[in-house]
Amino acid sequence: MFNIFSRLKLRRSRDDITSPPEYSAMDPVSSPSSNTTLFSNQQSLSRFFNSPLFSDLTIRFSGKEIHAHKIIICSQSAWFAAAFEGKFSEAPKYTLELKDDDPISIEAMFRFFYNLPPTPQALSHTSSPPTNLLLLSLVKIYITADKYDVPLLRTSMITSFTHTASSSCLQLWNEGSLPEIIKTIYSNTVARNDAMRKTIVETCVENFEMMRRDTPDALRRLLEETPDFSADILMAMPPSSSPWTPPSPSKIVEQEVEVYVPSPIPSIHVNRSLNRPNTKTELHTAAEHGKLGRCRTLLNGGVPVDILDQEGETPLHFAAWFGRAEVVKLLVERGADVDKRKLPVRALKPSLA
Repeated sequence: MFNIFSRLKLRRSRDDITSPPEYSAMDPVSSPSSNTTLFSNQQSLSRFFNSPLFSDLTIRFSGKEIHAHKIIICSQSAWFAAAFEGKFSEAPKYTLELKDDDPISIEAMFRFFYNLPPTPQALSHTSSPPTNLLLLSLVKIYITADKYDVPLLRTSMITSFTHTASSSCLQLWNEGSLPEIIKTIYSNTVARNDAMRKTIVETCVENFEMMRRDTPDALRRLLEETPDFSADILMAMPPSSSPWTPPSPSKIVEQEVEVYVPSPIPSIHVNRSLNRPNTKTELHTAAEHGKLGRCRTLLNGGVPVDILDQEGETPLHFAAWFGRAEVVKLLVERGADVDKRKLPVRALKPSLA
């Protein structure tokens, strides 16, 4: 970050200065030696953090106070710049009280203003806090930076969060702490294109299949409790690697599928309405509606491929009637009997050769 004091020097001459300036022993800014000036290119802005020297602003929050400098704060935060415009612009000293904010995040933001590390490790003096607590702290600092419009701090928190979350997503999920992080993000941010939302969604999409495989009930519960997160996950999912597309006319072969019906019917044009009485098994219904994945699941679970409904029809008959080509192919591959004869019905289905 650009140090606004990095080029500022206080020049003294023997004609101008008759005695050196006085410094308090309690002053956070250490007294300069005889060989240095008060401000030098090497002197860090961090030495003025919470220093009363030249301070024209006191920040109060959660029972704490920070001595600050308007020029430093307003140059990095549009919110503070707007707050000090107008009647407060000429005030020599001003006290501002911040309410309803996370005190650790507020302190982290002001540390950032003075080129001090804003990370939770620096605030807690802990070299390696638990990963879930570290990520929660980064999220809360990001939320504070977003509220007070500190773009550089937002970017810093996003970078740290992305690096940590991408390498520990599954660990946090298996520990059960990831949902809390996601809910904290979505309950404190509103924009659909919010950077923190995008980051956590991209991280979860990369690990979504393993999350669903390992703990499907926990994933379902999270998606139900955070609908905005569910919508973002759905929209961020990559397209299927092999989406179903109708076969080209050159690959369609007209074949005769003969449907066995035990009772006589008056006409070959049977009205197979979707509102017919529910006499079908679950496999019949899935075949009728073309739900390929559900059919595969039922078959893998032991449902007979030629199971009959109360009218004596198999799932293959329903798939053929309603033109569910992929389901027809699956059922035939699983051994469905296509040789039952009663009522010949002409249907289109892809060649199974």
